[in-house]
Amino acid sequence: LAKGFEDQKDYKKAAQAYEDFANRNRSNSLAASAVFNAGVNYERAGDSLKAISMYGMILADKNKANEGLRQKAGEFLPAMYERTGQYFRAAQLFESFAEANPRNKVSIEYHYNAAVIYDGMNSYQNALKNYQKYFDGKRTRDRLEVLFLMARIYERQSRWDSALGQYEKYINSGTSNAAGVVEAHYRIAKIHERRNRRKLVDEWMEKTVAVQQRLARRGAAVGVSFAAEAKFYLV
Repeated sequence: LAKGFEDQKDYKKAAQAYEDFANRNRSNSLAASAVFNAGVNYERAGDSLKAISMYGMILADKNKANEGLRQKAGEFLPAMYERTGQYFRAAQLFESFAEANPRNKVSIEYHYNAAVIYDGMNSYQNALKNYQKYFDGKRTRDRLEVLFLMARIYERQSRWDSALGQYEKYINSGTSNAAGVVEAHYRIAKIHERRNRRKLVDEWMEKTVAVQQRLARRGAAVGVSFAAEAKFYLV
């Protein structure tokens, strides 16, 4: 019955049928699969709270025979919490799944997802930890953008030396993000300004203008506002 509803794409009825089967057959070896399938179909039907409930039941099931289902439920749950606005819990679950399943193909991305949520919630140390794990484990060039994000956190914490080091690391990383490179130059200048290092402010404002102009000649018309601010300062 449940599979029939599923084939007809009536996911709400399919979910209810799977859940009903599980409730009526708790000792059946298929009960856990039915609960998991109920979660999948509640998710498809857009009922995230019911999906969370079903996946949570799977996580609570300690039967070794259901380890595969537990891992899949753990993989699916973080997005459900994120979807329902429970962001801190979502970040915790993204992180815990990645830690528990380092070989899973989604784990590196889950570290990034956790970091972004923690970052948005000003949970700085958790964000930095997960950004670093993403950077260390990712093998593609987009990992370089994390250097900038980490620098921004240090800046928000007024950890000026760490921020300066991270921005320079980003600038020298070989990133293809031209806009980010211009902004990093400008932010270094502004940090020196905060620290009353006038000579270094001048140097990095000039670098901001020069880098932006060089990139513009190559066809990358980015960082215009940062270059304009730098020019205004240098007048």
